[in-house]
Amino acid sequence: MKIITGMKVAVCAVASLFAVYVADQSYLIAHTGAMYQIPQLEGDGGGGIVVAALCVIGAGLVFIRLWAADVAFVLAALIALLVGLSYQDNVTAWWSVAPIALLCSLIFMVRLPWR
Repeated sequence: MKIITGMKVAVCAVASLFAVYVADQSYLIAHTGAMYQIPQLEGDGGGGIVVAALCVIGAGLVFIRLWAADVAFVLAALIALLVGLSYQDNVTAWWSVAPIALLCSLIFMVRLPWR
């Protein structure tokens, strides 16, 4: 049981750190877009902030319900991929890999034989 709690803390920490990084980068992108009146950058930055918010929500839900955290991470990955493809931003599209990795770690956690 201690291994499961440790894995939950690790998933929560990684998701939170990822969310802080994404929120910081997305805010800078959106701020630059607003300053120079470039709507594509505003939309790209706003989408990244939504991804960061969903990762924080997923990190919090890890301790409450794992399936709800799974849903939050899937939505974060889907939004990151769609925003990256629609605004032709490769970095935002690659951000969809991290929520998928977090989702896979949660699925692995549920399937542990000694659970």
